[in-house]
Amino acid sequence: MQFDEFQQKMVAWMEEHIGGRFAVNDVLKTNDTVLKGLTQTPGENGLSVAPTVYLDDIYERYMNHEMTFSAAASMVEAQYMQHSQQSKQVAQMAGNYTDWEVVKDKVYMNVVGAKANRQLLEQCPHRIVAEDLAETYRVLVQKGQDGIMSYKIDNSMMKVLGVTPDQLHEAAMVNTPAFFPAECTSMIQKMKDMMPVEMKELLEGDLNDFDLKLPDNMYVLSNDVGINGATVMLYPGMLEKLTTDFGNDINILPSSLHEVLICKEGNLTLEELQDIVREANYTSVGPEDFLSDNVYAVRGKELVNCTYQENYEDIELEDFQDQEIDPDMGMEM
Repeated sequence: MQFDEFQQKMVAWMEEHIGGRFAVNDVLKTNDTVLKGLTQTPGENGLSVAPTVYLDDIYERYMNHEMTFSAAASMVEAQYMQHSQQSKQVAQMAGNYTDWEVVKDKVYMNVVGAKANRQLLEQCPHRIVAEDLAETYRVLVQKGQDGIMSYKIDNSMMKVLGVTPDQLHEAAMVNTPAFFPAECTSMIQKMKDMMPVEMKELLEGDLNDFDLKLPDNMYVLSNDVGINGATVMLYPGMLEKLTTDFGNDINILPSSLHEVLICKEGNLTLEELQDIVREANYTSVGPEDFLSDNVYAVRGKELVNCTYQENYEDIELEDFQDQEIDPDMGMEM
């Protein structure tokens, strides 16, 4: 079954089982990824914001004979009903999202790659950082053990709020560090924390020898939830704190949207650092989590792109290998 036919049959199933009118639309996500989202006409069933169920992965599972169409449709229906309840809760918790006096204390920022998000940035207020990074804005509805609920501020939302990108930036710089406190961990400790309990028990007394096999000059910088943690490097005073803690000669390597690596200069050449970043992006980072293929240095209070661009061909996201990526804990609307 072709994807178009799959979408049409899914719309018919939902209209029969849920009622109302459904449609499948292209939805632009981070890194200009376009997904097929099935949604209901807003306003039906008492929903001011209709939830969206993405069909791409479900269709792939159907084509791989992992489920029948009926099973796939039942999954979509169940997800839609669950998201509908969440949307009602979000609408209640969000309050008056058109009132800047309410929203300004909930605005936070995310960092994304500027090159990889050209289409997205045309639709959203943003600020360019270090040539190839962009600061974008969201409104936090809820943060809890189950993850994050938030919604994106696009150009139309900014217009409704009656604010400027500068005002969004000023609010986000205050709110984001408070919402998502920074965490910095040595690479050695990070690897130990990720190690399965069984392996720790197997190594027992040899666990300290594990330190010798890892770089002792690298640190992982993220936030307390590990989601969009690379934004931490843009926090007010963060670059100054990093140079105070680790010295003036540090590089920042973009590991993904969710974290960056802090590395002292000197042990590896710039070219070697670039190779590390780009090799990781090709082999370990999914397209939706890609941040940048460049290396950064801290110069005073500024983040500087120090990659030798002429040494490399541009990387296209389509060239990345397919990766098995865990679903994002964050609920985005």
